[in-house]
Amino acid sequence: MSIPYVGLFEVLILGYFTILNSFYAVAVYVATRELSRHIRRRQSVALSELLSREFYKPVSILVPAYGEEETIRASVDSFLALHYPEFEVIVINDGSQDSTLQVLKDAYDLEPVERNPSRVLKTRPVLGAYRSRRVPNLLVVDKENGARPTR
Repeated sequence: MSIPYVGLFEVLILGYFTILNSFYAVAVYVATRELSRHIRRRQSVALSELLSREFYKPVSILVPAYGEEETIRASVDSFLALHYPEFEVIVINDGSQDSTLQVLKDAYDLEPVERNPSRVLKTRPVLGAYRSRRVPNLLVVDKENGARPTR
């Protein structure tokens, strides 16, 4: 008499796992369709749209310059042409012996500004800081040459 109950129990277990696996198969199918739809939507979102949202953080781009009289303007122009919502370009004239600072002054209409650093880093003496009258996110710092540390 116990044999029919064992067979019925096996059929119930088989039915349970068939229903469960069918449910999982449907869930995987639906998830796969939604994932592919999501990926297609993400690819169509333009970078400019992402940058116009509030997901970004402001950045400071530090540009060391020593003896860059010939190339400094092109370098700074390329940094200023970045498509990023909020950034500043800080050019550090590291005691250049050529006219790098003068090229920057002429190209960007720089005027001296007072320095009020929020943190003080250990550096060689700073000779001056300049802001552009035409490009508000450009700052030029003129300092004595720091020379590379020897190891």
